[in-house]
Amino acid sequence: LLDRAYADLQAFSATLSDADCAAVGTLKQWAIKDAISHSTMWQQRAIERVNAIVRGEEPVNADDYLSLNDAHFEVYRDRAWADTIREAEETYRALVALTQLLSEEDLTDPHRFAHLKNQPLLRVIVGSGFAHSEAHLAQLYVERGEIERANQLQETATALLETIPEERTV
Repeated sequence: LLDRAYADLQAFSATLSDADCAAVGTLKQWAIKDAISHSTMWQQRAIERVNAIVRGEEPVNADDYLSLNDAHFEVYRDRAWADTIREAEETYRALVALTQLLSEEDLTDPHRFAHLKNQPLLRVIVGSGFAHSEAHLAQLYVERGEIERANQLQETATALLETIPEERTV
């Protein structure tokens, strides 16, 4: 699923004009690079969260996600497109590498990590590394008037997410 999300990002990026890539957004109306940077930030937070959970530590609280989103936007609003895409690729690779270090039991056993309250660790990874990214990508297609492509992306993502078991008994 992580590979799929990254491939979808690459496919979307290939359709962008120089003006799309250079656009500067606002706090209320993000540019394309802002949405991609936002998704990358949540993937980075997933990496931090997974690492903390695996170490047996309490993961950093992200309940105030709107403030986190706004603060991230303010820091990265003027970042160049090339830097945004490079960070997205590096974060994707780091998330894949982290996932490969974990055992199937680590990823799928909902009782393996107490901090997850009977949810498998895979949900943290897939939530930020796939579902969240795909949702923002679909929104970007909508904003470009490509409703059919947005619907197709969301339908495929939903079908893929349905293949992940809710809970596994060990």
